[in-house]
Amino acid sequence: NQRYFKQHFELELGRAQRRQGILSLIVFDLDRFKNVNDSYGHLTGDQVLREVSRVARTMVRRTDLLARIGGEEFAILLPESNKTDALSVADKLRLAIAETEFESRVGDQLRVTLSAGVASYPFDGNESTGIFEAADRALYRAKADGRNRVCPEVDSAFAAVS
Repeated sequence: NQRYFKQHFELELGRAQRRQGILSLIVFDLDRFKNVNDSYGHLTGDQVLREVSRVARTMVRRTDLLARIGGEEFAILLPESNKTDALSVADKLRLAIAETEFESRVGDQLRVTLSAGVASYPFDGNESTGIFEAADRALYRAKADGRNRVCPEVDSAFAAVS
């Protein structure tokens, strides 16, 4: 999944560069997800991850790519989307996940939240690694600012140039 995501990212970025287009990336993970695994077990954790994926798939277009890139971390690649649109998608997803009741394997209802970072080409970088790092920085800022939020990349060296 991660390898396919990286290959697809390179392909879409190349397309955006050739067409002088735009591309956005959302990186998100579930807040304090370790608590779910510790309290309810990894089988429930896996069940929650599947349900998060299902909800996330309903929030993206057919041309977007949703991928689990590790643990409880996901990425959404949005070709031909600007940062404002990507922020909107990320926040709608954040709200949808926060409102979803997940059921543990023993029947308990639980809720999870997510934090997300957003970066865009060409504003936040001109290669996939730089864009991903920009979105990741924004994700860490969302975590540091209290979790259950979406943050754009604003500290990019490219921001001063654009």
